[in-house]
Amino acid sequence: MLNIPKIDPHKVRPGLILVFVIIVMMLTSLMGLIIMVNTRSEVTTSGHHRRGLEAFNSADSAAKMANLFARILLHPVLGVPSDVLSAHGSPQDPMTVEFNADRFDMETLFDESEPFKFTKRYLETGVSLSPSSLDPHIVFKVDDEVVATAVVNLDTTNAIASGYSLNAIDLYDKSGGPSVPVDMVVTVRGNTSVSSDESDLITPQSLITTIMREIL
Repeated sequence: MLNIPKIDPHKVRPGLILVFVIIVMMLTSLMGLIIMVNTRSEVTTSGHHRRGLEAFNSADSAAKMANLFARILLHPVLGVPSDVLSAHGSPQDPMTVEFNADRFDMETLFDESEPFKFTKRYLETGVSLSPSSLDPHIVFKVDDEVVATAVVNLDTTNAIASGYSLNAIDLYDKSGGPSVPVDMVVTVRGNTSVSSDESDLITPQSLITTIMREIL
């Protein structure tokens, strides 16, 4: 049989229970603070992940349209890029496309033709604020906020091997038709929207570069 010692309540120091309660409250508050910080971190991470997906979707959609506009520009028989917008757009569309009239034309693109340089094209999309960078060729806006920018580069010196592209024919067949190979490189930067807080340096952005072989 166990002998449980009896505690004399008169021998317990005054205030000991209060100290124990204070320690328990401090531990509970610390646990609540840790849970709150962890929850806030998860919400922030989830928000950045969602905005990152939105930035990629913006870049992906803009890349498809930028490639179409560039190919139309290289093949005048297809018309002009603005005709595509007027034919398929409507006044209710929230998205607008702005072309750089000083740069986005066939003559200027060939004058600026050079081997593709990633750094230069990335800076021109506005991925980094560089005062020496030129304005992009195409700007995509939704509700007057920039969601994507595109830069087009032509390389007539190092055309890649034949692939599936518009008018991609046998270069050795000189019986007729176009025969000048051109690499068309389109670099697109996508983001969710222009941040209202200029100090926000971690705004999610997505960069997509496509290289196509055109025969002119």
